Amino acid sequence: MAMCYKKLWKLLIDRDMTRADLRKETGISPATIAKMSKGEPIGAGIFERICEALHCNIGDIADYVPNPVEQGSGNGREATKKSLPSTASRQKSARSSRGMEREVLM
Repeated sequence: MAMCYKKLWKLLIDRDMTRADLRKETGISPATIAKMSKGEPIGAGIFERICEALHCNIGDIADYVPNPVEQGSGNGREATKKSLPSTASRQKSARSSRGMEREVLM
């Protein structure tokens, strides 16, 4: 999930405010501003403080941007690295190999 805060940055420009001004008015940390600059999600409390300080709604400062889905995978999930066998299948394989060893020893 990614967030887009372009609306917030435009709103700050329209109000002749800097990001530092926003930090001072809301009490949010520089790390939170950095997260927002990267399009990372922030907590609801942060949204609340920003909206209160700027007298606006969440929709006025952010948009949700869904992650792109790889075409052709058919399952609607993002492409991942080749997965390892599940724990259950590894255990089953280990049991069957132990059984083969017992047969050889007898």
